[in-house]
Amino acid sequence: MNPASDLLSIRPNPAAQLRLFCFPNAGGGAALLHSWLNGLPEEIELCPVRLPGREKRRLEAPFLRMEQLVQAVCTELEANLDLPFALFGHSVGSLMAFETVRELRRRGFKAPTRLFVSAHAAPQILRSLHPIHQLPEKEFVAELIRRYDAIPSVVLADPQLMELFLPVMRADFEILETYRYFPEVPLECPISAFGGVLDSTVTTSQLEAWQLQTRNSFQLHVFHGKHFFLKEARPQVLPTICSDLSLCYRTD
Repeated sequence: MNPASDLLSIRPNPAAQLRLFCFPNAGGGAALLHSWLNGLPEEIELCPVRLPGREKRRLEAPFLRMEQLVQAVCTELEANLDLPFALFGHSVGSLMAFETVRELRRRGFKAPTRLFVSAHAAPQILRSLHPIHQLPEKEFVAELIRRYDAIPSVVLADPQLMELFLPVMRADFEILETYRYFPEVPLECPISAFGGVLDSTVTTSQLEAWQLQTRNSFQLHVFHGKHFFLKEARPQVLPTICSDLSLCYRTD
């Protein structure tokens, strides 16, 4: 299969005024966004970015480097930019979304209406956490639980699910831990940064540092919850997304 094929899962929406492309957290897929479908107005078409190694693409080898992933995603996105669009990324998905916007700019495409980055420090901040993607399985799992509480209990209790889950999680951490930031001109689009007040992996100042990546406006929103506050704070997160987007895509 062409590595750029089937990256996007778009539910056609003739009433859409804007497409929201969403990048997953490490090891994640589109499942987290299913509950968003009925929580967004019809003007917004939700577009999860489906990456190899998970869900319907679980038989494909996952990406191991950020550049490889971004090139494939941008090639697929090019045919879907006929509407205004925004990007949302959670955790490592924030870096994926950010680098995708920069690559689209290099290719001469217009800027998105907004970039949403969630639960990750600004890219110019050096990682302080010790790399874990090469650890033996037992130690790798222990670190995932300690840092992020990142493995659902139903997966942790099922060896077969763990066998499917761990390779893509390890691959995503390889993307994260081999990622290198190179300075460029700040983005033209506004940025909204989301964080969980109880998230031990990213501080408020690290979220605020995303402001340096835009020449436009910047918004910081902190919600109740830990690293995966998107689940706990969904009733607050979705209205915030809509509010930050409203001035971008509405014409009334």
